[in-house]
Amino acid sequence: MSSVIIGTMKEKESVGAKVRSFMKGTAFIGGALDPVNPYQGLSPEDADAWALKSDWEAVRRDIGTAIDQFQESTPSAHPKK
Repeated sequence: MSSVIIGTMKEKESVGAKVRSFMKGTAFIGGALDPVNPYQGLSPEDADAWALKSDWEAVRRDIGTAIDQFQESTPSAHPKK
């Protein structure tokens, strides 16, 4: 029962986050908001380092996802007893 409630809460949070993201994007396109610069206040070198770190973290997550999907799609090397 609790897993159903938690699943529903996650779905609602996900929908809420999507709506907020959509509204921000719409406001940005409409010119109501200035572009968000996550590196504001950093030196160009620091901003570059943070961007590079973020890119490699995304690569790490993608590789982890690919490994998980591969392991799920291949039969186990050891037969079940």
